[in-house]
Amino acid sequence: MQPTGSTLAPAGPRRCRFGPLEIEFDERVLNPRPWTLSQSEWAAELAASAPPGPMLELCAGAGQIGLVAARLSGRALIQVEADPIAAQYAAANAERAGLAAAVELRCARLEVALSPDERFPIVLADPPYLLVQVAGPVQAPAVAALAADRFRAESVRVTDAERAVQLLRRR
Repeated sequence: MQPTGSTLAPAGPRRCRFGPLEIEFDERVLNPRPWTLSQSEWAAELAASAPPGPMLELCAGAGQIGLVAARLSGRALIQVEADPIAAQYAAANAERAGLAAAVELRCARLEVALSPDERFPIVLADPPYLLVQVAGPVQAPAVAALAADRFRAESVRVTDAERAVQLLRRR
């Protein structure tokens, strides 16, 4: 389940408690935000009455939201993460939580990670906050401060967050 071509930070990872799980990450991965635990809990509640099938987590990062939802619901989980370092943390966190057998991690961009015939009863998507570049740096006011904790650059092209919305609209 380990993605190839990435390594964990040599400076050493950090850990935090996220619901029932211990999550590992470093400065290259968005810090688990405590308020997103409610997304995991809500997904687990919905899973109780949703049709059968695995849950899907887009832009999984270190994997905490989907992993807690999988733990609480007992459902299988497919995680999609384009960043190989974040994907490696997601895989390690699934292993540490004892969920590796129930989790399929796809380290790929969204447009190639899913096939057109795949369907999921529950989709979790908490894409990273991004700065938007349109004819020069333009910061979306509501997310500029939050973006700073993930990206050190002045501006970043919109990538997976925008594609996630586009892909979901096509389904």
